[in-house]
Amino acid sequence: MTRTHKLVWNTGLALALNLVVRAAGALTFIAIARMGSSRDAGTFSLATGYLAVLTTLFVGLDDILVRESARVREQTLPILMTYSVIRFALSIVAWLALLLILIVLSLYSPNDLRVLTVITGCILIDAFSALGQSVLNAHNHFDGPLVAVTVGAAVKLGGALFALSGHQSLMVLSWAWPLGSAFSAALLTGMLARHLRHLSSLARLHFDPGWARQLVRLVPAFSATSILSGLEYQLDVVLLSVLLSNEAVAWYSAAVTIMTVVVTVSQAYRMVLYPALVRALTDRPTALRGLVGRSTLLMGGLALLAAAIITLIAPWMMDVLYAGRLAVAVPVLQVLIWNVVFLFLSVPSVRFLMASNGQSVVWRTLLVSLTVNVIANLLLIPRLGVMGSAYARLFSSSLFCGLIGWQVYRRLARGHLDQVPRSQPTVAGKKSSAEFEPRAHGGE
Repeated sequence: MTRTHKLVWNTGLALALNLVVRAAGALTFIAIARMGSSRDAGTFSLATGYLAVLTTLFVGLDDILVRESARVREQTLPILMTYSVIRFALSIVAWLALLLILIVLSLYSPNDLRVLTVITGCILIDAFSALGQSVLNAHNHFDGPLVAVTVGAAVKLGGALFALSGHQSLMVLSWAWPLGSAFSAALLTGMLARHLRHLSSLARLHFDPGWARQLVRLVPAFSATSILSGLEYQLDVVLLSVLLSNEAVAWYSAAVTIMTVVVTVSQAYRMVLYPALVRALTDRPTALRGLVGRSTLLMGGLALLAAAIITLIAPWMMDVLYAGRLAVAVPVLQVLIWNVVFLFLSVPSVRFLMASNGQSVVWRTLLVSLTVNVIANLLLIPRLGVMGSAYARLFSSSLFCGLIGWQVYRRLARGHLDQVPRSQPTVAGKKSSAEFEPRAHGGE
């Protein structure tokens, strides 16, 4: 299989994985909206939204594991063990910090807070899944994670539908989420263990202080990137719940649910493109500019087509999915869907920067975009309601896309890419075989 065919095949597998992940939450939200109440649908959307914030935080951190595993394959075992310790510690701290903030601010009722606690607690179980998926994806294995995630999603959706059919409370329904996460984690942990046996002859599994120091140095920038990204795409939901109501969250989430299905295409391509860019920076730097350019054109073309089609069929989609109960969300969707253009275009740029140590550029740009988004939401929601949040999202997304694209253009336009020597941790008393870290001209 050629490199291009492999990229297409892996993108298809990653797309299926992302669709499955989205399907569990989207179908459950639709089922609650149709069979339950709008308020319960809004509460469920809030809970999964907060979980998405935590997940996005660690997606950024897991990029460290993907990058280093793809770049230095022979040292995957010590990298994995060292990163696991850091990852689990941060997962616990992040979850407890979120709960503490929600309790102190008293934004939600005790019943809603219990639902949020159960669903967001999945972040602790999902840590096992993330470790397995990161290493397997870094080594071009996308089929195993798809199977594991599909099983977990089926358990979540099946448990939610069972609770709804039995007229159970939202609290009972929420327990389907950690149960499904546990199934996925068990399967992925087993797959990872089998994969690691093939690498045991290259390095032994152990905690390496040298890798720990290197990973800890990378954590602030990657963490800032993922924290800001999580806030960027969930903050509008939180602001709607505070400034308006849970019903407003349900209206907005009805449109977001459809948009996120389209966004899964870009997320799938991102998963495959990222390790490909890392390997290109290391082995084929002269091909990097072409890979980034082709990816940008592909993403932009697909996004424009998808946005135009959904804008036209939005009334029909809302009627079919929500049985006419959330028709008020049609204009919201017709504005919000154009975010996919900027989201798709940003994928190659952000992945290139993350692969070439440009993560600080990404988080600084996200900080600008997030600030603009908050100000726009605070100004527009009181005046335009839910539509105000949709316009704020469109404006901040376009700003981020323009700023990040300009940074990538400047880097690539400055000429060839150098490989700059870097210090490496020692493993079993020897220097790592990876002698260089790729970096574009004009780095931070």
